[in-house]
Amino acid sequence: MFGNHLFEIPIYPDAEDTFYAKTDKLIEQKYQQFIDENNVAKSRLDSVKNSFDAKYRSGGWRYNRAIGWIELFSFGTPNCPHIKAEYSFIEEIRITIRTRNKPVFYQGEAFELSPDPTDSSHTIYKALCQEFEDLQEEDPFKGRYLDLKAFHTIGEFVNWKKLLKQKGFLS
Repeated sequence: MFGNHLFEIPIYPDAEDTFYAKTDKLIEQKYQQFIDENNVAKSRLDSVKNSFDAKYRSGGWRYNRAIGWIELFSFGTPNCPHIKAEYSFIEEIRITIRTRNKPVFYQGEAFELSPDPTDSSHTIYKALCQEFEDLQEEDPFKGRYLDLKAFHTIGEFVNWKKLLKQKGFLS
């Protein structure tokens, strides 16, 4: 973790819609199990359902369900600029729906990109996109959801060449 911090990419066990579908299924199972095992009056069914919703839906997906982060850094020299991605994960053998309050630990390098000083900003952005695409096929990222929405929304408009130049790495 060195150089100039550029961007963070959250890592989730699942995409947001998949997470909420699993959560809905879990809530329904737990709710039905509770109803089957207890003699709950019909007048209390709504409050019991609300209790299960509050317990299993508390906290939003975006900030409370991340299991790791990829951080982009720039470093290097004018003749040899680099963009490095390092990652951190929670240290859990089995990742469950409830991931809040789990510490995240540094794991290592995800990838390193060395753009040529003559590369265009668009070429640098496309190379980063390809690195992220390739990363999703490798352990420990395979089967995980890299939330690249913000990166793609902003990344194509970033003048990557100028950004690296302003950081003192491209001439």
